[in-house]
Amino acid sequence: YEIKECDWSSDVCSSDLNGIDGVRFNWKDTHVPSAGLIAQQVGKFMPELVMVDDEGNKSLNYNGVIGVLVQAIKEQQKQIDALMKKVK
Repeated sequence: YEIKECDWSSDVCSSDLNGIDGVRFNWKDTHVPSAGLIAQQVGKFMPELVMVDDEGNKSLNYNGVIGVLVQAIKEQQKQIDALMKKVK
């Protein structure tokens, strides 16, 4: 952690996730079913998580996506807690 500069904007995580869809798909070369995210969608919000190979194929750094998901869950929990206080 000491070698990293953290820059989490709480609004960015929630809005980023609203523009990203989880999908099920088959790989074109093997026809093996899989699930994941679309690199082009993720790249619009977090281009640092998208890699492009020599042929122009895009792939994702899923480890980087995990941090965003954890932050978004924490934000949602804060919203749930605030709503629960209003209900009580």
